[in-house]
Amino acid sequence: MGIPLPFFNQRKPKGFNLKPRYYDEHKERLAASEERVKKELGMEQEKTVPTSYDQRIRGKFRASIEDAKERKNAKIRLSFIIAIIFFAFYMIYNNYA
Repeated sequence: MGIPLPFFNQRKPKGFNLKPRYYDEHKERLAASEERVKKELGMEQEKTVPTSYDQRIRGKFRASIEDAKERKNAKIRLSFIIAIIFFAFYMIYNNYA
């Protein structure tokens, strides 16, 4: 009969395997090979949508920063307009009161 020693039997850490939710590697490789074959045959056409993951995310950070700046400027502009309208109503109210 053995003595149980739970302090010495430590569990091994669980492995980590992250798979992107909407990423299809086979589809990407197939599109890249089709593109390469079309280039070799001279059937290349103008592409507007990038195929690889790196090309899709390139420039998104900069675009999101610019969008954030635009939203901030819009909030400042809106608060300035509201302040002007409030001031105009205040002046009208003081002249007639």
